Amino acid sequence: MDAGESESVTMMAAGRVSGRRTSWGIEFLGIPYAAAPLREARFAPPGPVQPWKGTRACTHLSPACPQIETYGPVGSGALSALSQAETCLCLNVRTPSLDGRWPVLVWLHGGGLALGSGGEPYLTRGAFAQSGVVEVTINYRLGLVGFMPVADGTAPANRGLLDQIAALQWVHDNIAAFGGDPARVTIGGRSGGGFSVAGLLASPTARGLFHRAVLNSGFGNAYLLWNEAEHVARLVAGHLGLAAPTARALANVPMTALLEAQKLLCDECYTRHDYGTFGAAAILGLPFQMVVDGGVLPAPPGTAVAEGSAAGVPLMITSTSQEALTHTSIYKDLDWEAYGRVVSERVRWPFGDPAEVKAYYRHCSEVREPRAALTVLIGDLMFQLAGCRLAFAQAPHATVYKAVFDGSGSARHGEDAGYEWWSRRVKDPNVPPIHRVADPDLANAVHGAVVSFIGAGTPSIPGGPEWPPYGRENPTVISWSTGGCSVMTDPFVERLPLMSRDRFSGVES
Repeated sequence: MDAGESESVTMMAAGRVSGRRTSWGIEFLGIPYAAAPLREARFAPPGPVQPWKGTRACTHLSPACPQIETYGPVGSGALSALSQAETCLCLNVRTPSLDGRWPVLVWLHGGGLALGSGGEPYLTRGAFAQSGVVEVTINYRLGLVGFMPVADGTAPANRGLLDQIAALQWVHDNIAAFGGDPARVTIGGRSGGGFSVAGLLASPTARGLFHRAVLNSGFGNAYLLWNEAEHVARLVAGHLGLAAPTARALANVPMTALLEAQKLLCDECYTRHDYGTFGAAAILGLPFQMVVDGGVLPAPPGTAVAEGSAAGVPLMITSTSQEALTHTSIYKDLDWEAYGRVVSERVRWPFGDPAEVKAYYRHCSEVREPRAALTVLIGDLMFQLAGCRLAFAQAPHATVYKAVFDGSGSARHGEDAGYEWWSRRVKDPNVPPIHRVADPDLANAVHGAVVSFIGAGTPSIPGGPEWPPYGRENPTVISWSTGGCSVMTDPFVERLPLMSRDRFSGVES
């Protein structure tokens, strides 16, 4: 190692890189893990990085992958503030030191698989590096560039997932040079990142590249079957005036035009949930999802996990208590008649009888008003019930731990992220309000539990109760609330019978 007063240098496979010393360790920013997917490579699998001579300065974040604000109020908070470019397939490493064999966390950012970056403000404070973990945050291709099949079969559909796997391979090959232990790699992600983690659990291509997994507010239900994804691709081609969405034709379309078509389709799908137009993509309102392609993703994540695709990989699963509070803010002045119409539009497969579902959620909410009932229903549809299913699928194959984050009450989608990535030492005024911590003691407990899981595969709560494993016979969760935490029965399990056929796994309830 060659180091100056404020920089550190290490050697990896592609060449030498220099990073920046901080008060808590060392950070290396914007390291390329794959070749930039330019021109004809826009829809190709990730290619190898060309080696370089000399020392490459890695002291600034790379551009975010191309994206455009979409998905209404949810997406407005997920849009990356960084500049954008197709030279985005880079990662960031923050390490306590270059010496030693620290456990590793590879984090996949959220944003509905269409927004965000590994440079989100709450990810930049070295929170886990301060706690003895080498943390790696990555960018991956998004939206239609990352997750859409092409008509001529000349490019893989799951390019964003392949990017993530390429980053994991980079970690396997290089992380020891940054003080990390390649035999103790945990993958983690929130929202779209959690959906991605579920895809990696199911993918044989990713097998052996990680050893534990953390999923927050994103589970195994963000996928499309091949014919469903092809339908979305034809809609894109129609918006762009193309005869067919081939890789060559799409590569010749300016990125700005691709993003405008993506925005139009995403916003329509998210607000209308029109099955006649969008097909199965309308279930979650996400037109660009992982694709069951028979290769990288051979089966729906729940099916693959239930069959043992991630055997031996412990899971830590967390949802918030009110996942859909922001998602349902698009429904203004909702009365019970309008509630009924919305439920009829959105409650198809995987739920059972829409009339039964309407009645159940109308009376299950503590606040007897339409939007509260709809919030609980949409939270179940998009997150909660899939989280239970994924936990049940993996429990026979490895230990599963499940939590519900309530914070100070009725926690929205994403509120737990700032608690997991808590740092007492580094304060950042640029962190958005949803990722700010109101209860430092609770944050210390949540962060400590994740650190212990990354290190040993078992979450330990500083000063708190023992965390029991989760399973069908004992669906027990930790409730994270202001003032402390407690053990309780999973509050969402009782609603699983409403799902007569599970979109998540294709298995009858």
